[in-house]
Amino acid sequence: MASLAALKTVHKKFRDKNDVILYTFGQPRVGNVVLARNHDKLVPKSFRIVHSIDIVPHLPGCEKKEIMGASSHPCNPEHLENPYHHGIEIYYPHEMYENNSTYFECLGEPKGEDYKCSDALTFKPEHHYQYIYAHTHYFEHKVSALGKLGCVGTKEEEDDLPADYGKEKKEPFRNLVKAVQFAATLFG
Repeated sequence: MASLAALKTVHKKFRDKNDVILYTFGQPRVGNVVLARNHDKLVPKSFRIVHSIDIVPHLPGCEKKEIMGASSHPCNPEHLENPYHHGIEIYYPHEMYENNSTYFECLGEPKGEDYKCSDALTFKPEHHYQYIYAHTHYFEHKVSALGKLGCVGTKEEEDDLPADYGKEKKEPFRNLVKAVQFAATLFG
């Protein structure tokens, strides 16, 4: 949602593209190659942070370009209608500490899906708990608990937070319809 909001903000001229800086954490693919290229033009300061083996940035799956003998293949930017990432991936291949963590600014090919970064990963169903853990823990914080604490809690407060803290009854289909309607109005 953050990337679509940034895109709409610039497209509707609420802010100049040079005034919008977007950082997302564990973001899935939100559009196809055409949307990704337009997003790169309208929101050039767009950074997607990816933690190690977080599987969510690899969903929905892109069209893979086959390479002989490889167990993984790069995303194919020639298939314009398939899911594809925008922006620059900032890839943390190991643990994410608040200081002194190794990361890579992924500027290689294919653009938006640099095959020298997380796009080269392969995922095995039996390791799904590790993938979920990587998605829910960024910079040594439990993402959902930190959000419930207003992004100012300590790690101890995150651990002590009851699992159902802040939960309210939601209408998932109503929220989904609103999200789809919002996305449909971006360019029309």
